This record gives sequence, C-alpha cells and structure tokens, in this order.
Amino acid sequence: MNGVVPGSFWQSFGAFASSTDLYFSLGKAVVFGILVVVIAGLRGLEAKGGPRGVADAVNASVVLSFVAIFITNLLITQLQSMFFPGQVG
Repeated sequence: MNGVVPGSFWQSFGAFASSTDLYFSLGKAVVFGILVVVIAGLRGLEAKGGPRGVADAVNASVVLSFVAIFITNLLITQLQSMFFPGQVG
C-alpha cells in the first residue's frame, strides 16, 4: 500500500515487537470482548417499549461499548508503558 515490500515490513515488525506486546494485545482483545458482551447484555435485558426500545438499547450499547473500550485501551496501554517500557532501536 505504501510501497513497502513485505520482507521489509516483517523485518522491522520483528525488530520492534516483543512477546510482551503480543500478550498485551491478546489480553486487550479478551477484555474488550468481555466489556462488549456485558454492556450489550445488560442493555438488551433492560430494553422496554417494543422495537423502538430495542433500537435505543442497541444504540446505547454501541456508544457505551465504544467509550468503555477507548478508556480501557488507554488505561491498559498506560500500564503497559509504565511497567514494560518500550525498547528503542
């Protein structure tokens, strides 16, 4: 896409990525999934008023999930950078 050959991309990726990055990314995916499931489940159980209430619950769960993921991602990334500082070059 940017004119970078695949070999160069994978070589730089291997030079800068560590197993800690992999573990944190997998952990984030699990935490984000749990957040979405809990928020959507609670909003779905609280839906009232027929189809309009279901639509409102879906919209609310999407917005709340986005905000929760954004804040959680910020917190986890800050913890990762505090306790596992990145290596330069």
